[in-house]
Amino acid sequence: MVATKAAGRLVTSLREFVHGLQPAILDEFGLTAALQSMVEDIRQGTRFDCRLSVESKNVHSMIGQELERSLFRIAQELVTNVVRHAKATRADIGLHTSMG
Repeated sequence: MVATKAAGRLVTSLREFVHGLQPAILDEFGLTAALQSMVEDIRQGTRFDCRLSVESKNVHSMIGQELERSLFRIAQELVTNVVRHAKATRADIGLHTSMG
């Protein structure tokens, strides 16, 4: 019962954090920086082990701002769902590009 309450608080905290983020960081620093910031905030705010692996640092120049915003929101929702439904203690986010 205690674990269930703690997990519920974690999910609530994570959801509040995720929805509290404004995509302004995307406009200023791009997708990679926004995802890294999200991962760091999740680690610090919830103690959930979240990791980011980025293949290319220049993703911002490869895709448009609208796609960056969509990918960022998808990552936010995925991490929230992992915490809520998988009862996991860790999430790995990978951003890899393929041009061809």
